Amino acid sequence: MCSKILIDNEYLQLKKEVRELMGTVIISKSLSEYDFTKNSFYDSVKKVIYTGVGSTDEYYLRYWGITNNNLYEICKRINDLLFGITKFRKWSENIAFESVYVLIQGLFHSLIDVWEIIYEFSSRDGISKMIYQHVYWYFENSIFSKIFQFECSRCKKTVDFIDGSNMCYECS
Repeated sequence: MCSKILIDNEYLQLKKEVRELMGTVIISKSLSEYDFTKNSFYDSVKKVIYTGVGSTDEYYLRYWGITNNNLYEICKRINDLLFGITKFRKWSENIAFESVYVLIQGLFHSLIDVWEIIYEFSSRDGISKMIYQHVYWYFENSIFSKIFQFECSRCKKTVDFIDGSNMCYECS
């Protein structure tokens, strides 16, 4: 009996870890709730990015883009924001540090040959906007579409899409 309980506990722990690593599903009851959550997240991410770029040393920004320390701080804050939405620490860390970090770093590395030209014709706000748009596109097309689902107001099913009346396709 004891070994069955231990095995069951191990199974439940592994199941929880897999769920955290795979991501989570957030159930929204309405499009307005979904929009509010996304827009609050995006507003906060925008502030984090603009602050991070704003505090980057001018010399470093001119020749290489954002510093690793500033990028780390941006990702740390994005991690905290994601955890606030999902409540899954490992998943949030994976997205922030393995996806967003690489995404932003890759953006600068891909532009290294032309970075000085981009810098000359841009500003800190322009650079911040470029990074923000890159991160926004990533979340809008790769993350939020996978983690948000909706509850139909009529049949209470969990579905991928609801209409303006908060009903699924079958009920509307």
